[in-house]
Amino acid sequence: MEFYGLNNTIYGINYAINGLNNGMNVLKNTIKGINNAIYVSNNDIYGINNSLYCIDNAIYGINNAINRINNTLYCIDNAINGINGIRNAINTIFHLKATPYVVLPICLHGFTKTLVSFQSNSNNIKRLIISILDKTLL
Repeated sequence: MEFYGLNNTIYGINYAINGLNNGMNVLKNTIKGINNAIYVSNNDIYGINNSLYCIDNAIYGINNAINRINNTLYCIDNAINGINGIRNAINTIFHLKATPYVVLPICLHGFTKTLVSFQSNSNNIKRLIISILDKTLL
């Protein structure tokens, strides 16, 4: 009888140890699950940050495009001003026939400056168009 009780006690202790081991395994698996959840959350945060970075880059690209358009419009305005300057210089030459020896050199000087300005503006427009085409085609 005493051995039977001792065996039952040993069996109970072993059973308790197995239960403790099972509980430890459950605890380990729970910790692994928590770690995996944290890992997934970190990846989600990383993905959100990447998305925000992409949005920032897109906004930066849009702003650059707007700046290029504004520069183009500015160059076109300068070119129109240059054309108007040429027209005004020609009109001045033809309207001031009375004193050609005094007026003509002044008008030619203004006309030359306007031509140089118009030439540089048209070069700027060419450069801008080539730059936009390069950016668009790449």
